[in-house]
Amino acid sequence: MKYFITGATGSVGRQIVNQLVEQNAEVTAMCRVPENSNLPKEVQAVKGDLTDGNINKQIFEGVETIFLFPAEGDIRPFLRTVKEAGVRHVIALSSLAVSAHFQRDLNSFSNKYHLAVENAVREAGLKLTALRSGTFANNLLAWAPTIKMTRSVFLPFPDSAQALIHEADIADCVVALFAQPAKWGKVYELSGPKAITQREQVEKIGQALGVPLNCHRVTTEQFTSSVSQFMSTEIIKMILTYWEETTLQPDMIRTGYTEITGKTGRSFEQWAEDHVGQFR
Repeated sequence: MKYFITGATGSVGRQIVNQLVEQNAEVTAMCRVPENSNLPKEVQAVKGDLTDGNINKQIFEGVETIFLFPAEGDIRPFLRTVKEAGVRHVIALSSLAVSAHFQRDLNSFSNKYHLAVENAVREAGLKLTALRSGTFANNLLAWAPTIKMTRSVFLPFPDSAQALIHEADIADCVVALFAQPAKWGKVYELSGPKAITQREQVEKIGQALGVPLNCHRVTTEQFTSSVSQFMSTEIIKMILTYWEETTLQPDMIRTGYTEITGKTGRSFEQWAEDHVGQFR
């Protein structure tokens, strides 16, 4: 089987590629700038953009399934090309917000964005396996600058408890699904194995670093001011609502990882150890 990965230079895509290479699989990775991708030499890196339908169909020869990273922009032309090239199945990275278990999810940025991706796959006539993930532990890399400079993190809801997922767990699911057609065509909800507060997250990163870190409470206004140059008002509102509500009701644990792999997901402590160099 030939494996086709989009978003191959991202945190999840790179993990998928590396796992497949370890299995001596034939991997094609689509990148915007292949020469800068720094992918393993065994990988065929091809130039392409998910928002561009003018892609050489020959790169999909022998490909039954692709991993779809939810890129920004209109991906429908790309999906039409994929379908015409003979691909029949898509494993798409999506968001738990699409399941809309909470009122806050309805019409949130993540809900609308990822639902549009899922719908585009279905409308293209491709079988969809959706990996609806909860919050990525990798989002905490945004804390790295203040940890490096002040050994501190500044948060409006430090008691918000989240079941953060390691990006390698998502990669495990994708690699396992490639080899299990009986599990295709379903929706899987993913989370980390345990909900812990942001205060505890700071503490565990400090333990990985071997230095104590401080967690300071700030107002929502102060937080908004500090991130508004990087995020839209809609995204900031979504994040703050999520944090406030998970202070009262911690994230629920989702079992998709175990359903797909038969294993227990990596702990937050493992994620902190794996990324300690990015906080040092």
